[in-house]
Amino acid sequence: MPLGYFVRASVRTVGRIARKLVLLSCISLACAFSAWAVEPHRGVEYHATLTNGQIIGSAFMIADGLVVTNAHVVSGRKLGDWLMLSSQKRASRSAQIVGISTRMDLAVLRVPKDFLPVVPYTNAKQIRGASIYAVGVAAKSAQPQRRYVVSGQISSGAMVIEAFGSGVIARMPDIRRGFSGGPVFDQRGNAIGMVAALRDAHQFRARDVFVLSIDEVRAEVDRILGQ
Repeated sequence: MPLGYFVRASVRTVGRIARKLVLLSCISLACAFSAWAVEPHRGVEYHATLTNGQIIGSAFMIADGLVVTNAHVVSGRKLGDWLMLSSQKRASRSAQIVGISTRMDLAVLRVPKDFLPVVPYTNAKQIRGASIYAVGVAAKSAQPQRRYVVSGQISSGAMVIEAFGSGVIARMPDIRRGFSGGPVFDQRGNAIGMVAALRDAHQFRARDVFVLSIDEVRAEVDRILGQ
């Protein structure tokens, strides 16, 4: 059999292998992006990064001029103190703490009304197994201001966790510290809650997240501000 045949056959084999490797690489990248998507992405425009000294967390606007986050994100601060917020558009604003809940992990800050759009929300009952996504930042990364979107599923029914409030547990493998106080959306883009607590992953199990109910957040904002 001529030597040229083996050369051509080898070239064809190498070509097929190369195409398969490229395809596998594309699939891997697509999977990575869907789990840990970088802005721009739906929901990112509602997110604000909050800086409190060494603490970096998330926040969103629940009503005109009122931004909410977790109380533990404003740890060490008191009513009347000012903190810095930054939006997706890289605009920065000073925000004043106007409320800190004693019943749940919630703080309220006042900012100019045009700083962020108010999140659309739904008070529909959250169903176990429903797909959701959260917007936040990776606090300990080299780029703590970069926003990320991570997906997950609701894994529990409604529950109350003392010191955090009423909500549901969600399984979100790729969520990181820095998402605390950030919005959580359903697949229609409606806010269903706020990231309130993360349970560290262990023994190859995905990370669990406690999502504070948007209804509870809105009701508590009204209560502590006397509205």
